[in-house]
Amino acid sequence: MESGEASPDPVPEARPSGNTLAAVPAGGAAGTAGASATSAGEARGTELVTPVVWSFTLLRVTAILAAIAGLMGRVVVPGARGTLEEDTVVLLERGSATVSYALVGLITALLAAGSFELARIHRMNGLFRGFIIGVMSLSLAIASPALGLHLGAVPEVALSFSVTVVVLTSAAGSLRPPHTRAAAAALLFTGLANLARLVAWLLSQSAVDAADMGRYGFARGLATLATIAVIAALGLATVWIGTRGTSRGAAPTILALAVAAMLTYFALRDAEAPLPLLAVVRRTLSAAEGAPAPFGIGPLAVLAFPAAITLALAASVQKPHHAAGPLLGLTLASFATFDVPIAALTALAATVWLPLLAQDPRLLWQSLILGKREVKAAKKS
Repeated sequence: MESGEASPDPVPEARPSGNTLAAVPAGGAAGTAGASATSAGEARGTELVTPVVWSFTLLRVTAILAAIAGLMGRVVVPGARGTLEEDTVVLLERGSATVSYALVGLITALLAAGSFELARIHRMNGLFRGFIIGVMSLSLAIASPALGLHLGAVPEVALSFSVTVVVLTSAAGSLRPPHTRAAAAALLFTGLANLARLVAWLLSQSAVDAADMGRYGFARGLATLATIAVIAALGLATVWIGTRGTSRGAAPTILALAVAAMLTYFALRDAEAPLPLLAVVRRTLSAAEGAPAPFGIGPLAVLAFPAAITLALAASVQKPHHAAGPLLGLTLASFATFDVPIAALTALAATVWLPLLAQDPRLLWQSLILGKREVKAAKKS
């Protein structure tokens, strides 16, 4: 069977007991019994048990913590140095370190459990499962020294490349199932963005050493493609979140984009920020274009940074039967920068669990059934 493809097992037969969605022919007493069984089946719809249903809470908490860790470690703390008082900076650094180590612990648990589930589930191709587990283990081995010391340039490049390979493999193999298609597509765009950004950085370094402007221009072109791929992933996440309903979909999407746009506005304008926190964010986001800088879409590169954080939070608070939610949160929280160890681990968590959630047929039916119920409830209200 192709990787990530749902099992062809038939849907369980309907029974009047209500263990599944029941359907009994209407008419007289039989019709009454059928209606009761259908109601019972709908009441039990939220209790469909899948082999990985226990992972939803852990995935959601990890995605939220990853977004907070990204906000603290990559936005607040770097901008606070030289902007806020030293005591405040020390406090923020300790808070960021605490959140980061807690995130590493959660991701480690997810990777261990996900590897075990992948190893024992035989609905997926064995070569596909073995490749994901093997490359993921290699990536962990490269990233593990970062717990105690800073990785050098060569290990960072090796980590970025290995994570990119497994990310692209997992995403491409999980595109078919509809309930995780959005998460798979966003992960695919994220992997392509990191690959283009990695090659662009390597080319720019060699171009600077050789004073080759043509090569440097090509590197900037790749950086532009990387930014476009990131924007595509953010666009997919925006559409998916926005179509989940009013309370958990449209409202969080509007709020997330509004906050990201506001932060980008203060980061790019010439006037001083009115609040110390905005001054901190401005100092970080003003350098968010990266090196080499993309052609003509620098503001979009700046916008993508806070939008990834806010949309990751919005995706992570969706209802549990929307399996793509926490996976999208983890994907966006990786910022498509797999040379950063904690971002690489975040992407690996999404990579391992994406095919597990994609291949589960009961999770597919649960998502379809409860999704249709939400649409009916929205139309009635």
